[in-house]
Amino acid sequence: PDYASPAGDSLVVCAGGEEGRLSLHRKRLVGVGRSTVHEGEGPVTRISWRGKLIAWANDTGVKIFNVLTGQKVSFIPWPAAGPPGDAGPARGCRLAWADGD
Repeated sequence: PDYASPAGDSLVVCAGGEEGRLSLHRKRLVGVGRSTVHEGEGPVTRISWRGKLIAWANDTGVKIFNVLTGQKVSFIPWPAAGPPGDAGPARGCRLAWADGD
C-alpha cells in the first residue's frame, strides 16, 4: 500500500489509529519529527496515500489532504445514521484511487 513516500533526503510515513489522530512522521538526515494533520473526530480507520494526496476515514466521513501544500482538499460526510447498533460506516469503508493523476 502507499502509506509512505520518499521525499528527497527524508522519509515520510503517515499513521493513524484509535486515538483519533492522523500524523505524518518524517525521518531526515538531521533527525525525526511528527506533525499532526488532523485529530478529534474519532478513530482513523482507513488511510490511503497516492502521490501528493492522503485520504482517511473517521467517524465524520472521508477527508483528503495534500501533503505538498499542507492543505485539506476535501471532506465527504457519511450518509445519515444507520439503525441502532450499527457499527458505523467508517469501520467498513474502503478507500481506492481511480487513477494515477
